[in-house]
Amino acid sequence: EGIVPFDIQLSRFSISDADGRWLDAQGVALKWSALSLLRGAVRIDELHIASLAIDRLPAGEKKEQPFPRELPPQLKQLWSLTVSDLSVEDLAIGQSILGQSTVFGLKAALGDAGSDPGRVVSLHMKRKDAGPNTNADIEMVLDKAPAVLSVNAVFKEEEGGAVGAVLGLSPGPLHLEVQGDGPLKDWK
Repeated sequence: EGIVPFDIQLSRFSISDADGRWLDAQGVALKWSALSLLRGAVRIDELHIASLAIDRLPAGEKKEQPFPRELPPQLKQLWSLTVSDLSVEDLAIGQSILGQSTVFGLKAALGDAGSDPGRVVSLHMKRKDAGPNTNADIEMVLDKAPAVLSVNAVFKEEEGGAVGAVLGLSPGPLHLEVQGDGPLKDWK
């Protein structure tokens, strides 16, 4: 539906692997600017998903990756991507991922960091189902040259929450705040 390719609406799509379906999305609306491609960029004005269910992680080999000390080559592509409004009304995470079924609301954006040659990522997530309250507010700014990362993140979860259980922490409430900035190579 919509005006393809500029305003695309899908009622439903799924992704499967050899073990079956692991992702199901309903009510997907994408508005983007094809003209931005002429400038070598991708600009998504809106990506809205009414319901996104991730029942499990896809099958595959798990590898431990060290934290990168320099900008990975793939990250350079972020400088040509802008997502003005990303929202997922109901993000359902399956029990096999977090140890309990959860439903979150999510809003995020990726864009220019004002006048600096950098990128800003913002994310707000809030648990919506009957489980313990869980909230995350994250803003990260990555300057390109030199590679400097600034982080302001707050995560709160009430007793009995899924994230604390997955991390193997005590059953009490969880509160985490991270604030700082510095050269990317110094983040550990």
